[in-house]
Amino acid sequence: MRGRRIALVLPGSHTLAHPDGHPEGGIPALALAPDVMAGLGLAPGERIPLSFGQRTVAVAVARAQDLPRGAVAPSREAAARLLLPQVPTLGLFRGPQGLRLGPLVALLISSQKLENLLAGQEDTVYRRYQRCAEELAAVLCFFRVQDVDLPRGEVRAYWLGPGGWEPQTIPLPRVVCDRCFGPDGRAESRQMRQVAERAGITVVNRPINIPKLTAYTLTERDPNLRPLLPVTLPLSRENLRVMAAQFPVLYLKPDNLYKGKGIFRLERRGRGWAIQPSESGGVPAPPGPPGPVEAVLDLLPPGRAYLIQEGIPLATYLGNPYDFRALVQKDAGGNWQVTGLVARIAPEEGVVTSPRSGGLVAPAERVLAHSFGRRGREVLEELTDASVRVARCIDAHLGPCGELGLDLGVTRAGAVQLIEVNGKPLRVSLMRWGNPGAAVGILRYPICYAAALDLAV
Repeated sequence: MRGRRIALVLPGSHTLAHPDGHPEGGIPALALAPDVMAGLGLAPGERIPLSFGQRTVAVAVARAQDLPRGAVAPSREAAARLLLPQVPTLGLFRGPQGLRLGPLVALLISSQKLENLLAGQEDTVYRRYQRCAEELAAVLCFFRVQDVDLPRGEVRAYWLGPGGWEPQTIPLPRVVCDRCFGPDGRAESRQMRQVAERAGITVVNRPINIPKLTAYTLTERDPNLRPLLPVTLPLSRENLRVMAAQFPVLYLKPDNLYKGKGIFRLERRGRGWAIQPSESGGVPAPPGPPGPVEAVLDLLPPGRAYLIQEGIPLATYLGNPYDFRALVQKDAGGNWQVTGLVARIAPEEGVVTSPRSGGLVAPAERVLAHSFGRRGREVLEELTDASVRVARCIDAHLGPCGELGLDLGVTRAGAVQLIEVNGKPLRVSLMRWGNPGAAVGILRYPICYAAALDLAV
């Protein structure tokens, strides 16, 4: 598919003098500057489908000598049928199915998030998304699932204009990028999957959430990934006894873990087990007195699925264990790239390393050099390679995914271990790293991938 950036001239902002090849028979016109027409290989009077999102209209091509270079002016009827927005620039592409305007990138957000934005809440992430879309000559809109009108084939969305958030009706998109978070957001994500199936929409970040045992099961099927996995089992009284007989340290985690809450660390001490919750009142909690390992079962919330995981003997930095958060994202070509990798150092007596629970972040290179000297670079390459291979595996089974957050550990012997996979990473650790250049790049990838996918599907 070949294409170019154009200046979109909507009706009312330009008057055509008398374009060559003016259409007959009532077919809407698409007037193009001579350089655009030549670049796309179009001829005056040629009739061709023109699409935007999921809407298509047949147009008759007309050469407009009075249009400036790079400009395209659809007729009033064509603009109305396609629900074209008032944007200064857009892409125009020619492929086997005709002409396509775009890319159109639609981001699904929760009702609560939209309410906050319209009330004046500032979101620097969305502003960076908007800047990236402008650089790509793409239309970026934000919407809730209840804004979709399937019978009319349109969405009442919002976009971030110079004066703030503005309503904009767009056609049903080909691609939706899911950015809903939290319990309420997940419920709306589920509704969107039903809508997408009926409307033929591709949803990026398709898994609403990835249960820990699901990620473990999928990666365990791959013999090349199996060496990365600590022993992990669904929690039952029998499995707890089996694991307690094999390992001196265990972790109990909710299968649908969110923000590191609800984790318990169990450590064998003498004939008993010390049980330590991940936090108490927002700070690391001390371990309790040793007792029977089954005592932890009385501390778990009823009805919530848990898993048991072997405690990894993590390498330490200045005496504190650390792990890594890797952000793996698809580029515009759909290839997985590790775009962020930071070490997370656990607080003293802490159970988890997340900054939300008191952990600190540091460059991966620094902590690996501290622990492994010259071999640190080799371990870093192994972390990067493992991250890409795991992302490909999860995407093959649950995708399309646009980005994944991986928690990985490195043992004191230098072996890489996969701790868990996060389907909608919040990027807290990476943003606290304090690297502005990396942060800008991380926020470009989702828009670039969704924009490319819109033109490919």
